[in-house]
Amino acid sequence: MSVDSRHEPLTRLELAGLWTLLLVCLAFGGVTLLRSAFLTHRHTDLEVYLRAAWAVRVGVDPYHVADSNGWHYHYPPPLAIALIPGAVAPPGTTGDGPIPYPVAVVLAYVASLCALVAGLWRLAVALARHRGEPEAPWNRGTWQVVAIPTLACLAGVGATLGRGQPNLLLVACVCWSGATALDGRRLAAGVWIGLGACIKPYLLVLLLLDIARRDARRAMGVALGVALGLGVLPALVVGPSDAIGLSSAYARARAFPALAGTPDPAIEGELDPLRGRFVGYAPSLFKALHVDPTAWPRRIDRSYWIVGAAIAAVLATPIVVAAARRAEPASPGLEPLLAGALLIAIVPALPSCKDHYYALAVPLAAGLVARVHDLREHGMSSRAPWIALGIHAVIQLAGSIPWPVDIGARGAFPLASVLLNAMAIREVWRCGPEHRSEARRDVA
Repeated sequence: MSVDSRHEPLTRLELAGLWTLLLVCLAFGGVTLLRSAFLTHRHTDLEVYLRAAWAVRVGVDPYHVADSNGWHYHYPPPLAIALIPGAVAPPGTTGDGPIPYPVAVVLAYVASLCALVAGLWRLAVALARHRGEPEAPWNRGTWQVVAIPTLACLAGVGATLGRGQPNLLLVACVCWSGATALDGRRLAAGVWIGLGACIKPYLLVLLLLDIARRDARRAMGVALGVALGLGVLPALVVGPSDAIGLSSAYARARAFPALAGTPDPAIEGELDPLRGRFVGYAPSLFKALHVDPTAWPRRIDRSYWIVGAAIAAVLATPIVVAAARRAEPASPGLEPLLAGALLIAIVPALPSCKDHYYALAVPLAAGLVARVHDLREHGMSSRAPWIALGIHAVIQLAGSIPWPVDIGARGAFPLASVLLNAMAIREVWRCGPEHRSEARRDVA
């Protein structure tokens, strides 16, 4: 039998690799600061959130103000409220927050990076504790759960950091939820998902797992998290009446029109998949079949959206059914694996899906790493998850390169996520004592 090296300390070479990754993150942060704050045009989405924060600060409707690129705020009010100190006023007006814009860019970058590491670290510690292993912060197993998912999803993580998007906060919420569930605190696990849904509501799709498991306590936690994020916390910052007014404005301007399929004409152009670099199932399929942009129609035919929804349903159904079959995961690694797989199966079906959305594959990748660790715990091994993570990283990085033909917009991102999801489905359905014999045993 091979020796399990997960409990060994990091070697000097591995430590050097981590320091190199940190230096790359710092260098990329410098590039992000330059592109976001010191060019003629601000190449970032962060200003959208800071402009909405200005609107909240001065009492203007945040859903009717645009940033310097003409983009609007599309999300619930809590994030705009939280960013009030970095508020950026439109030209010719007053009301900037006390934090200068370049400093706000740096703080947002560092906060996202810290959220990613903290979420994965918390998950790694919970996985080790659940297996009864000693909590050693510098061993290989812990850092594999932190570093490998980050590298496997580097394209999505980089796009999120580079554009000032809050997706890594969602990743942290999902990881923290999985860790809390492994600790046996299901109500608190649901609260983390509810709080994340107050940043971007599509995180609520994870309720499907709670429904499948008949886990009322965790579903109640989600509801409590939403109540805290949309009601209690905003009321403490801006007062109850303003908090209610902001939530009502969100419902009128964004939530209800989206559910009815009639978005505000002022923002319809921002969500046009043929104008922007949208990389969900439907836009990618359309652009792959229609290479010449000059021949594109004004709208993508409805059939492409139906196909995209069908792909999401085909990928999500085995995950939900597997959750229903196992109210308690047979393997610790299944907790992040189920949540990550369901999320990345459904999110590319959204009309607004861009490359930074694929950072949400990080919990799935962490679940695959944890599954390998679970197999090693029983003297088994499987190279397939490592291969899948490597292929996923290569395809998405290739999709991020500006080729003469944009392969990123023509299927690279959803293709990589589908392949990773297929591996997740494989691991979910082969997990448990009755399937352990299928794993290949190491031979010394």
